[in-house]
Amino acid sequence: MRIDIDDIMADGEKVIHRFTFHGTHRGEFLKVPATGKSERASGVHINLFKDAKCIEVWSIHDTFAFLSQIGAVPQLREMR
Repeated sequence: MRIDIDDIMADGEKVIHRFTFHGTHRGEFLKVPATGKSERASGVHINLFKDAKCIEVWSIHDTFAFLSQIGAVPQLREMR
């Protein structure tokens, strides 16, 4: 697994970073057996700081892309 930080932005007490997750499906996940396929998905984290401590984190991940790549959900082209 690898996570690349694509952007980092800060505004006051908020720090935002956009990232891309890369990995290989090597073990069972959500009852989907390992496929050996490479996958990648994007996400964004927003961190709120107060007194130099992170007090909240909001996360958005492209879960659909990840699950589609490992075969946990049907591919859109198969639905036609």
